[in-house]
Amino acid sequence: MHEAYMKKKTMITRQDAVCAETSAPLLKLGNILNMKSQKEKKLKFFIPAVFAILISLIVVFSIEGIIKVYKLKAAKSKLADNLIYLKKDNAKIRRQIYDLKHNKQYISELARQELGMIKKGEIVFKFFSADKKKNVNKKNKS
Repeated sequence: MHEAYMKKKTMITRQDAVCAETSAPLLKLGNILNMKSQKEKKLKFFIPAVFAILISLIVVFSIEGIIKVYKLKAAKSKLADNLIYLKKDNAKIRRQIYDLKHNKQYISELARQELGMIKKGEIVFKFFSADKKKNVNKKNKS
């Protein structure tokens, strides 16, 4: 292993000796420095470009995210209001179910209001307004 290392080292020194004769080491060094400066220039351009792209993406998606959050909050508020209404409606319906099962007076009142039923011995008087009378007369004439 030591011999292989020594061979490489001697090859490098031989190349340097050949290049020294032709002034190539200076050109080689210049090329190396030039390559480094080109990479640095690319990095100087690349890093700010990537940074600008990231910032623009963050701004675009954050504005969209803000709008989405606002819409979701509005929808949540509507759902909360609807939930309150439905809970009140459920409580009312539960009371009606309980009264229908256990309260005979409620059943009789409901039968009178909804079905127009009467008790024995009651007399029902129906009164019509002037508008309804006109409509009834028009139907009879037709």
